[in-house]
Amino acid sequence: MVDYCRWHNKLIDYDPYFLQWTDEQMCNYALTLCHFIDKMMMSFLKTLEREFITEGGIKERMHKARTGYRQKQDEKLKQLEAECSRLEQALKEASTEAEKWKAAYNDLKQRALKAYYSQQEEIKRLKEKLGEGEG
Repeated sequence: MVDYCRWHNKLIDYDPYFLQWTDEQMCNYALTLCHFIDKMMMSFLKTLEREFITEGGIKERMHKARTGYRQKQDEKLKQLEAECSRLEQALKEASTEAEKWKAAYNDLKQRALKAYYSQQEEIKRLKEKLGEGEG
């Protein structure tokens, strides 16, 4: 009887037996089903109680989820701010280095132009000298 009640919990499962069972048998099966339901409900309630104690109620879980999300966002923001300041420092260093290279380039350019113009003057003077010697 216990095994049958354990696996058959719908009224339609018991229809064929209503005419065969005596009132006493019917009451025993009904009582057995009531005990199974009571045991299942008590187990379910204990599980809910244990879950409530360990995890809290819905409001607590919602608050925990929300604050957890905010903490992750705050951590991510701090990481991005640190990355931004690091990149700003790297940009500043790169700009300083670029200015040094620009100054070195302009100095080299000025020296090259000065050398070029002095050579042009020397070439002109030598041409004039050669022109005097032929004439």
